[in-house]
Amino acid sequence: MAGYVNWMQPSQTIKGDLMQTEGNPVANHVVTSSGVATAAAPVGAQYVSVWSTVEATVSLSALDGVNLGAGATYALPANLVVQFPNVIPGETTVTITDI
Repeated sequence: MAGYVNWMQPSQTIKGDLMQTEGNPVANHVVTSSGVATAAAPVGAQYVSVWSTVEATVSLSALDGVNLGAGATYALPANLVVQFPNVIPGETTVTITDI
């Protein structure tokens, strides 16, 4: 199993205006062990892109303004990117668990 976590920053300032774009990576992580949490989201991260080479589940420790519920997990199809907004720098972690 290989999982990939990209902490992203979607907004770029262009001539004083805010333009939404796919975003610039703030940090990237490769997850090689199932069920192990990443380090907390780095400063500047606003959303996270997650994918895995095998079918898996993903859980996040915290999102700003979102009640995830205890033990909430989300299906992660193999080789399909799933994005989660509202990450909290220094707090949000991602755990990918293969099925």
